[in-house]
Amino acid sequence: PAPKPAAATPKPAAKPAAAAKPAPAPVRARPPEPEVDFEEAGSGSRSGVLVFVGVIALCGLLGLALGGSYVGYLYWSAQQAAPAGVAATPTPSTGSASVAPAPSAAPAPSAAPAPSAAPAPGAAPVSPAAVLAAPVAASPTDIVFTGPADARSMSADCGAGVQTGVAQVVVPGPVAGTCLVTLVKPDRSRLRAEVEAPAAGTWTCFDADTKACKK
Repeated sequence: PAPKPAAATPKPAAKPAAAAKPAPAPVRARPPEPEVDFEEAGSGSRSGVLVFVGVIALCGLLGLALGGSYVGYLYWSAQQAAPAGVAATPTPSTGSASVAPAPSAAPAPSAAPAPSAAPAPGAAPVSPAAVLAAPVAASPTDIVFTGPADARSMSADCGAGVQTGVAQVVVPGPVAGTCLVTLVKPDRSRLRAEVEAPAAGTWTCFDADTKACKK
């Protein structure tokens, strides 16, 4: 048999042509930087500092002037408000005026107490208990309740108030009600007696520790 013809080999397709590269953009030239005059800049800053210092000094002068005016006004007000004979002086710390009082008159010397009467020579001293136990002067309408001489105290309540004493009690009379007479003995024990509508005069109570009063 006759040989078969060889098959034809296909050829590869041709590559597409590469795209053309864009042309580079033109480089722009940088504008020249402006030159700085340092001497002119320094003179401008110095003038600004001088203006600031001048403003501060002017404010200080205005503050001093206002403060002085205020202190003067306070002093004038204090002088107008101070009464006659009183001097007003400004206070250094605050500038306000303080009123200084006028000198007061010296007090008159007090009179010396009169000397007490001296006891008569040779007279025996009187104890306070004896003074309290001494008879009390009474009017004709009064009621006098007496007790033992060694009593610590006595009291009488006749409705108008409590009268007290040591060995006797005087009650203003006349009395129409009941009198409650109380005796405190040396040992602090108590005796009580009731007297109905006592008549004026002297009543003897608690004789021999009896709880009664007799006229």
